[in-house]
Amino acid sequence: MASAGDIIAAANPPRAVFVDYPLGHTTGRPFRTEEQLAITRAGLQAVESITEPGTIVDLEYRWDDYEAWKAVAVDGPMGDVRQPRDLEPRYQEEADRVAAEVCGSPSRRNSSARSEKTTPKPNVASAAPRSTTTTSASGARRLVSSAK
Repeated sequence: MASAGDIIAAANPPRAVFVDYPLGHTTGRPFRTEEQLAITRAGLQAVESITEPGTIVDLEYRWDDYEAWKAVAVDGPMGDVRQPRDLEPRYQEEADRVAAEVCGSPSRRNSSARSEKTTPKPNVASAAPRSTTTTSASGARRLVSSAK
């Protein structure tokens, strides 16, 4: 589950869920337990339903109707001081670079990722979850039991 669409697209995970909320609030607004549970459940169902590798499902939850939070996040009092993103991989050790090249670094393969300073609306599949199966993980069982 991610709230930075451009980053998750560049990472090219096998499956992902996108929530267009500010960073740090991927599963919902503070103190809104029902919203947090709904987003978490929808995310688990969406991940179970993905059949095509690389699919990113947009859960279509929105922080507010006007998306004003994006302007504040990007053009706050200091302006946007972030550097533009690029697709050049960074490694801490030379051995990491060699290992990535041997395995075929996903950053090198994913040339369609955007290079922007803002979190764009990524090219994602917008679809309702198709599965109602509950995962067997203990955390998922707790979510289901708390809804009853």
